[in-house]
Formats: sequence, C-alpha cells, structure tokens
Amino acid sequence: MGKEAFIQKLKEAFSIERIRAFIDKFGFYLILLICLAIIGATAFLTQKGSPGDRTDDPLYGEEQSPSDIPVEGEGPDKDEPDKIDIIITDVTGEEDQAPLPVKTDDEEALEETDISEGKPDDSAAETNTDTDSVPVSSEDNSGQSVVMEMPVEGEIMRPYAMDVLVFSPTLKEWTTHAGVDLAGAPGDEVRAALDGLVESIEEDPLRGIVITLAHENDLKTVYMGLSTGDMVQPGQSVKKGQVISGIGRTAAFEIIDDPHLHFEVLLNGENQDPMDYLNHK
Repeated sequence: MGKEAFIQKLKEAFSIERIRAFIDKFGFYLILLICLAIIGATAFLTQKGSPGDRTDDPLYGEEQSPSDIPVEGEGPDKDEPDKIDIIITDVTGEEDQAPLPVKTDDEEALEETDISEGKPDDSAAETNTDTDSVPVSSEDNSGQSVVMEMPVEGEIMRPYAMDVLVFSPTLKEWTTHAGVDLAGAPGDEVRAALDGLVESIEEDPLRGIVITLAHENDLKTVYMGLSTGDMVQPGQSVKKGQVISGIGRTAAFEIIDDPHLHFEVLLNGENQDPMDYLNHK
C-alpha cells in the first residue's frame, strides 16, 4: 500500500462525519469517563499521605494506657448534667437576718375583721338609718310624694310580680302579675285610693267590671273584678276614700281564687308596684 492510499484511508477514518457520529453514539459515556478521571485525580492529589502513613491521624498516635480507657459504670454519668457550684453572697451583708413571716389567708381575714369591728362603718350606719325610716309612699311625675288609701282592708293574696313569674290557678300557668290582689268578701266596699276623675268603666270578658281613675301628673289607679259599675259615672270627680263599687266575682282570669280586688297603679302608662304607694299597716 502506498503512502497516499494510507493517508486517504486515515482521512476517511477521522473524517468529521465519522467523528460526529461517534460523539452522538458514545458522547455520554465519554463525558462520564472524563468526569470519573477528574474525580480520581483530585482525590489522589488532595490526599496527605499514603494509606499506610497514619502518623498524623490522632486515632493512631500515642497508645492509650489501660488507665485511660473508660470502664463501664465508672466516670461521670452522661445523663447527669455538669454540676456548677454557685456561691451567693448576701447583698445586705446580714447573714443572720431571719426571713419575713408569711401571713395566711385566714390571718389576713382575721385582721380585717378586727379592724372592721374596732372602727364603726359610717356607710352601714347610714344604711340602717334609712331602713328604719322607709317611706310608705312614692312619687308622681312632679316629684311629689303620693300616699294612697287602701281600696279595701283585706290582706294581700297575691303580690305585684312583673320581674318574676307566679302561678295562676285559673290559667294553670306561670305568668306575671301587674297588680296586687286584696282579699275580701263579695260586696265589700271598694274605695278610691286617691282624689281623681273616673276615666272609664268597662266590662271586660277576662277582667270583669273595671273602673279606671285618673289622677294628677299622669298617675292612674285600676280596680278589677268589681261587683258593679253603676255607682259612679265616667268623668265624675271622686275623693280619696269614696266608695266607687264593691268586690265581685266578675274577673274570669282569676275566678278560681277566693273573692278579692285586683288593684293596679300606672305611672306614664307603665305598671308600678301598688305597695310603694299604699298606706298599709
């Protein structure tokens, strides 16, 4: 084979197309081989000594004596934290100073009781004074004290109760009670509790015969369950203590109760406790 033929075959073997085809087929493996070679060379160059030379390794330095080898069960406990001795110096310098006594809750309460017993309470004295002189009257819109006469002389059968519920034997339910029920016998006289005018006379299916008196400063009194409405007329002026009717059995909403007068007091159209106005004993 001649020199020219060899050169021609060499050119064909290392042509760009063949090199490119080789790279396309084996390029990944070639790059991987180069990376592994680089890593091996780096590890070899960075190694400080041969594998057999370990003089610089502290683990292969001085031989440990048997006394230096820890024995199980001896030495400090790993679970126990290091103990540090702390010396506290008293800032005041009084080493023998006794601790202050701590008072219990019972001792503090006893001291407060002793103080309160030794010194009179002015507010309590004022409260007691006011209680001893509780008025039997209330006020109207003008601020004047109003004292009403008992419309009948009977005892209170059922009190005023707008904030709590009371049981009604007739209705068989718990309900409010806007007035007071004053006991009496059928036909007993019912008197005007205060000077005023007869505002209305009604015959209500539930409340029976009802007379309403209007007084000064938008104050009204209402008398229910009466025996008659013929003793006075609407618009008529009546005096305090004047007989206006009698106790009847006409109030269906309290028909099961014993005979009584249902009496209400209204101020500005709102029910009030009649016992705040009545002069009762």
